[in-house]
Amino acid sequence: MKYTIFAMVVFLLAWPGCTRNEVHTTLPVPAAKTERASKLHPGPEKTFPDYRPKASADTVEDYRPEVSKYLSSFPEFKAENLPQLLSLFQRWNDRAKKQPGVFREGNMILGAPPREYRPSDAELVAGYLGDGLKKIIKVAPDESVLTSYLHFEFEHADVMGSGRFFYCSAPIETKLALPIVP
Repeated sequence: MKYTIFAMVVFLLAWPGCTRNEVHTTLPVPAAKTERASKLHPGPEKTFPDYRPKASADTVEDYRPEVSKYLSSFPEFKAENLPQLLSLFQRWNDRAKKQPGVFREGNMILGAPPREYRPSDAELVAGYLGDGLKKIIKVAPDESVLTSYLHFEFEHADVMGSGRFFYCSAPIETKLALPIVP
C-alpha cells in the first residue's frame, strides 16, 4: 500500500510541466480532440444564429401584451390630462383591489423565481397608471390625499433553445400623493 502511494506521488511530481505546488487532476487533451469537440459542440452564436439580446427595458407590455389594448386608449401622461388620468387610476386601482393576482411555483428551469407572482390585468394597469401619475404629479402634502397602488418590476430570461420569458416581481406597495380635486 505504501509503495502504491509513493508511486502515485512520484508519478504526479514527475508529470511534464508539473511543479511541487501544482497537481494536475486531469490529463492534458491533445489538440486534435479539442478541435473535434469544438466542431461537435459549437458555441451559442453558431447554435442559435438568430438570437438577439434585448436592448430595451422590460415593460408591462413585454410581460403581458394583452394589456396594451387598455394602455393604448389612455391619454398621454401630461398635466393637462390629469383629471382624466386620475379618474382612470381610481377606477383601475379599485378594480385591482377586487381582483388580486396569485403566487405560484415558478419554473426555475426557464429562469423564473422559485415563487412567481402572477398579477391580474387590473393590477398591471393600475400599476402602470400609478407609475405614470407619480412622474407628473407635483403637489404639496397639505394639498393632497395619500393613496397606494401596487408597483411591479419586470425582467426577462433568455433560455437558449426555448425562447425569451418575462417575469414580474412580487407586488411593491407604493404611496402616491394625489391632488385634492374639488
